Amino acid sequence: MGGEQVIVTIAVVTRVRAESNPNAEVVAELPRGTEVEVLSKGEAFVQISAWHPEHGRVSGWVHRNFLANGGELMVALDKPQSADPPCNACGSLRWFHTPIHRHIMLSLLEMVAVRSRICLSCGLVQDCIGAEALADMHSWSRA
Repeated sequence: MGGEQVIVTIAVVTRVRAESNPNAEVVAELPRGTEVEVLSKGEAFVQISAWHPEHGRVSGWVHRNFLANGGELMVALDKPQSADPPCNACGSLRWFHTPIHRHIMLSLLEMVAVRSRICLSCGLVQDCIGAEALADMHSWSRA
């Protein structure tokens, strides 16, 4: 990647799709920590190329929420998401957001509000934090 920061997958399994669409055919599944080369960037999806242990070099589209750049998510903090990313388990965009927030202690002095969302297609449950809490966490980690 010619001196650029390393881009890696952060989901347990990241699905590489044939098109920049959450319902597109899955061409490969990459394990967490797989280094990828970014070929181009779209609004929600990033076109990548990566080495797959069984299929060799694969390329396709991955939702940017499943990639990190030097420890930083590829989602810009100053541009909050307007919609949920596709479910990592099934690719669905249908989510139910629980109305109840809970707090997770990051340290003795730092807490962050967390809510859960449930995929209505497969039942996967994910914890989520808002853009403000994410920005706070980044500022704490730089202090």
